[in-house]
Amino acid sequence: ANDTIVVVLDTDRNLISNITYYVLDENNITYYYNGNDLAISNVSGDRSNPITIYDKESLVYAFTHSVNGEADLSKYFRIIRDIDLEGDFLATSRANFTGVLQGNHMTISNLSMSYDRWSADQVDKEAFGMFAKITSGTKKDTIISNLKIGVLQIASNVHTYVGGLAGQILGSLEQTSSKVLLNNISVVRTSADNAPVQGRNIVGGLTGIVRGNVILKDIV
Repeated sequence: ANDTIVVVLDTDRNLISNITYYVLDENNITYYYNGNDLAISNVSGDRSNPITIYDKESLVYAFTHSVNGEADLSKYFRIIRDIDLEGDFLATSRANFTGVLQGNHMTISNLSMSYDRWSADQVDKEAFGMFAKITSGTKKDTIISNLKIGVLQIASNVHTYVGGLAGQILGSLEQTSSKVLLNNISVVRTSADNAPVQGRNIVGGLTGIVRGNVILKDIV
């Protein structure tokens, strides 16, 4: 087992040294830092070794190429720094999230995504957001916690459900099955120029629709 140790960061949450640290947090989840090189391809993404997200590139990689070049959003993820997406398009809107994302009280800011009827690719037009859908897993609960999302713009004129975090949040219809738990999540606008979340049908700041065994706690 790894020992619990103190990780020393500067005021910008950057590591002060290039030593590899192993930390056992309050939820008994082990994660590691290796200086400023946090190569997430070297982690398994299971409960004891979640995929570490620390900047724009690692976020996009984690949510689109987690395993062998394909996104596997049933994994465990942990954000360890505030991330500014700088208004760049985030291509995760097709993803169905069924994993565990620990926001660690960090902020993803300047999220920008758009989709219109002239887009060349033909994809599922049902749901659109940072994730297309958040659904309950088959073997464990789907959890997203302690995360703030600053939306510059999320817009689609073709999808039925549009939301800042996800177009749809769908839990199991069986109360005894796994559930979706969202805890301490806030979705805010980062520009006063336009509505941050736009769509042609069912639109919400957090999500377009919530259905099934879903627990929402401290949502702003």
